[in-house]
Amino acid sequence: MLWVKDSIQDVLQKLDTGMRGLSKEEVEGRIQKYGLNEFEEEDKDTFMQKILHHLSEIPTIILMIAAVIATIAAIMNARGEYGGTASDWAKVAVILSIVVINVCLGLYQESKAEKALEALKKMNAFKTTVIRDGVKQIVEANQLVPGDIVELNTGDVITADARLIEASSLQVEEAALTGESVPVEKDPAAVIAEPV
Repeated sequence: MLWVKDSIQDVLQKLDTGMRGLSKEEVEGRIQKYGLNEFEEEDKDTFMQKILHHLSEIPTIILMIAAVIATIAAIMNARGEYGGTASDWAKVAVILSIVVINVCLGLYQESKAEKALEALKKMNAFKTTVIRDGVKQIVEANQLVPGDIVELNTGDVITADARLIEASSLQVEEAALTGESVPVEKDPAAVIAEPV
C-alpha cells in the first residue's frame, strides 16, 4: 500500500496509531500478525544438494569422465588385451581422490562464506528510534511494526517503509534504490493524487 496517497491523519487512523505511538501489547500483537521487519530468507540447500552442486561443475564432470575412461582402460588392461600395468588402477584412484578433495574444499569454502555472511548480518543489525507509549526507545530494526512512530536523525538509516508526519529540511540519500547521487528532499505534506 502506498501510504503517501493518503493524508497523515488518514494514515494514522488506518494504522490505529497516534503521536504517542503504540503500546507494548499492540506491538506484540502486530509482530504476531505481520511478523518481523525483515526479508524472508530462501531455504538453505541441504548438505546433499551442496554436494550435487559441486559435482555438477564442469571441471568436476571432466574429471569424472576421465575417471570412467581410466577405469575402462584399467579393466581392459587387466584382461591383458593391451598389455597394461597395475598402475592403471592408481590413475583411477588419483583422479577420484582429486574429485573428492575438490568437493570437500568447495564445501569448506562455502561453509566459511556462509558463516562470514551471518557475522556481517549481525554486525549490520540496525537500530531505530521509535516512540512507544509516549516514550522514545531504541529498538532493533526488525522489531518495527506497522503503526510505529519512528524518529529519524541525521545519518540514520531508514529501515522500513514510512509515511512522514513532520520534517525539517529532510533529505534522503536514495542511491542504493534509484542510482541518484544527489540526496532527495522529502516533504511530509506531499500527497500523491490518484490518476484519473
